[in-house]
Amino acid sequence: MNKICFTYVPFPSQEAAAQLVKALLDMHLIACGNIIPSRSHYSWENACQEEDEFIAMLKTSTRYSEKLMTFIEQNHPYDLPAILQWEAVVNENYYVWIEAETAIHRQ
Repeated sequence: MNKICFTYVPFPSQEAAAQLVKALLDMHLIACGNIIPSRSHYSWENACQEEDEFIAMLKTSTRYSEKLMTFIEQNHPYDLPAILQWEAVVNENYYVWIEAETAIHRQ
């Protein structure tokens, strides 16, 4: 089975999401990032909140999952960013592409 790391991260603006996705692409830490508009409802400081957010859906090699999470934590505009990761089974050609794009990762 061919597995990649799939990472879900909400951002306060499309610009913030795009800036981080571009940095990750430039470093070849991810092979692909999708930005999806969202309306989030959540509890924060004992009150119900509702905000527009932009979800970055990031795809990388499983060998970079921890490094990706650390980079996002250090560069995210939220004090407490949600960074959710899981492995996803993918088709052979997509797996080969993800591995090739991230194989040239620069430190």
